[in-house]
Amino acid sequence: MTDKKNNQEKEQWLENQIAIRISIAQEKLVGKHNAIAVPTSLRTNRVWEDEGLGVEKIGSPTSFTSTHETHGKSIKRLNTLLIKLKEPTKRNYKPLRETVENLKNENIELNDRLTKTANQFIAWQSELDEMRDMLQITQSSEQGLIESKREQTEELKEKEEIIKNLRKELVDLRNSGRKSNITEVDFGGDKQ
Repeated sequence: MTDKKNNQEKEQWLENQIAIRISIAQEKLVGKHNAIAVPTSLRTNRVWEDEGLGVEKIGSPTSFTSTHETHGKSIKRLNTLLIKLKEPTKRNYKPLRETVENLKNENIELNDRLTKTANQFIAWQSELDEMRDMLQITQSSEQGLIESKREQTEELKEKEEIIKNLRKELVDLRNSGRKSNITEVDFGGDKQ
């Protein structure tokens, strides 16, 4: 509590603090301020502070009683509201038959969802297995192509070497003035 200049200002401040507490308790009863823990005893409510709500600690316990000549009626009203806040909230009663029916319907809906989810999982699993098979086939094909390329590259090198040697021999023969006996060149291919 901040310092007050005189008793009249102190009384006015206390009256205002009680009114704030009553207002908060009433609002809490109708569903407002659910996130705020309102102290439900007069003793703890007196020392309660919440700057956001404008609630300040009341220092004097003697002025915050239901028997106080000036503020007693307001304190009694606040106490009644605090007692109501302590009471457990009443649940809406539903007949057992209705509850059982609702649970059966919910169970059916959950089973349907579970079945749909399982079917979707199976479909995705099948699709994933197909993709894995395709990947293996693609990898095997790729490996076969790589091996074929290597073999053809080696064969091409051999044939290039043969062509190079034949050209060299042809050039040598032309330079020596002799005629070549080469009438046919076999490159290792099949003859038709």
